[in-house]
Amino acid sequence: MEKSRSRLRIGAALTAATVLSACETVNSIVGIAEPAELVAACPTFGRAADADRLIRFDGGVGDPARVLYEAEIIDVAALCERDDDEFEAAVGMRVRATAGPAWRGGGFEVPVVIAHVSGRRDVLRREVGVVSIDFADGAVAGEGDFTLEYELRVAGPEALEDDRILFGLRPTRAELNYLRNR
Repeated sequence: MEKSRSRLRIGAALTAATVLSACETVNSIVGIAEPAELVAACPTFGRAADADRLIRFDGGVGDPARVLYEAEIIDVAALCERDDDEFEAAVGMRVRATAGPAWRGGGFEVPVVIAHVSGRRDVLRREVGVVSIDFADGAVAGEGDFTLEYELRVAGPEALEDDRILFGLRPTRAELNYLRNR
């Protein structure tokens, strides 16, 4: 059975080999590496709304003196493979964090989420994780990676037409409101 294969790459810092180490690799990615008809066989990939940045506070949200760190997604790579009844995906994010005034040393665990959504709201798969970022001696910024690989059984070639794979950082409700009102 012949598989459809497509890849999407956003940014330049994260290599496909790093993110997709357990997946079969093909050519290096720049834009979409496969024909448009193959891309249509897989869900679209995108950032979840209001999820590219996160400002984590130590205590009171909104007080700039209490900022522990600011984090942002700096790169994403994704791979999808599918045949008639099976779908496989791998999504990887690279996150950068910068220490704020309330930082007292050490690293951070930046919360992230990747969700496979069908239609408007039906979540088929959701993975919440953390990107561990340790600052080197004397540094006030660092980077870390998060990768999710998964499989889904599907009911035919059109089964994923309205699906999306969304990724992003996971602010608290108060942090999200703060970011929206800045």
